[in-house]
Amino acid sequence: SIDKNKVVSIGNNINFNIIGNGGINLTQSGYSIGYFYGYVQTGIYQTTAQLDKEPHMSSAAPGDISYADINHDGKIDQNDRTYLGSPFPKYNFGGSVSLGYKNFDFEVDLQGVAGNKIYVQRRTATFATLNYETNRLKAWTGAGTTNVEPILDNTRSNNYLFSTYWLEPGDYLRLRMVQLGYTFNTHILHGENSGGQTLRLFISGQNIATFTHATGYSPEVPISNITAAGADNGVYPLPAVYTFGLNLSF
Repeated sequence: SIDKNKVVSIGNNINFNIIGNGGINLTQSGYSIGYFYGYVQTGIYQTTAQLDKEPHMSSAAPGDISYADINHDGKIDQNDRTYLGSPFPKYNFGGSVSLGYKNFDFEVDLQGVAGNKIYVQRRTATFATLNYETNRLKAWTGAGTTNVEPILDNTRSNNYLFSTYWLEPGDYLRLRMVQLGYTFNTHILHGENSGGQTLRLFISGQNIATFTHATGYSPEVPISNITAAGADNGVYPLPAVYTFGLNLSF
């Protein structure tokens, strides 16, 4: 399915905005509900010479995230925030396949979404300079070291402004169920007079694999609050379940 939404008006005032999750999400007329609103990362400031040439915040320093000058006024401020994507998938898809060959049977169910973004809010904690996720192993340490990860310094407040740096794609494809079975010929088990008895052995797995670029335990983040959706604060992992069994009928 393809999902689209657009806010036509909010009450009697089309200029009224609804802010969610401390300003991360914004709902306003003419856009999709609860979209992500912030700065666009263009790289990392490498040197003071680069800072002198490019628009920047007054407190910016080498190693900080560089942001796009959206309104082209030669400076970076809150007026350069813009639409960054939606927490709601544009595409929802799924399918199942059942196959049989001689005494074997095989079944697989798949499900996924595409076209949404995830706010990796779990990475924003600044309690101490330890226990960071592995992406921070590539933090900026000098000119030319990286153009993605800012300096490892939690006093640089500019780097904690909401931007595309904190977003990742929410697309995924998940193997919901895979099952392989084998049904024995009844005359092998009980001879020619086995009647209607059958024996089937099977092995199955649920949620055994998820293909995604999301870095959390699960790409299925909460979207129940439509004006503040899409934040990953440590989503509980979906357990994989493996089953082996038999079906005996008389």
